[in-house]
Amino acid sequence: IRNTPDFPNVSKEIHYDIEDDPLTDYVYMHGFWIIEDGRKPYYHAIVATRDKTEEDISKELWSFFSAHREVPIYHYSGHEKKTCQKLMERYSLDQDIYDHVFGKGGTAIDLYDWVVTNTDWPLTSYGLKPLCKYTGFEWSAEDAGGANSISWYYDYLDGKDEMMEKILTYNREDCMATAHLKQWLEENA
Repeated sequence: IRNTPDFPNVSKEIHYDIEDDPLTDYVYMHGFWIIEDGRKPYYHAIVATRDKTEEDISKELWSFFSAHREVPIYHYSGHEKKTCQKLMERYSLDQDIYDHVFGKGGTAIDLYDWVVTNTDWPLTSYGLKPLCKYTGFEWSAEDAGGANSISWYYDYLDGKDEMMEKILTYNREDCMATAHLKQWLEENA
């Protein structure tokens, strides 16, 4: 770690991760690990179910962003930013809310950008999973991964309700991994 992180010192922070199918360009989950002073960290998910569409959850996501306007939102890579921009354009969502989160000086903080600019690792990939496994974080499912999440989602849509819990667990742990990495960088700089 070549530089000390200058992450905001605040009483609440959010760690954000999207689940989507890039082949169909469909977002089916937005997950958040929320850390707040005086409260046990907790998970919140916005999910496209059999009764909720991508448009429904996109509007719910914008309401979530609006309700947390001053809270830093950590994510890992540009995927969340690009995906939210697509959703904004697809469903005519409020540009001001997008800009407040992802625009210049916005509340979103891309940990991947920080890692690539300020660290060197003895790893072949700077993906979230390799870095977090290297720093001691473990996912509970041996088959945890984005491709499996997509498969589990289609199984859920086909009537296998138990798959939703697997997806939620996977997404929650990805959000927690983002929080783990942020904390690890602060503690080890």
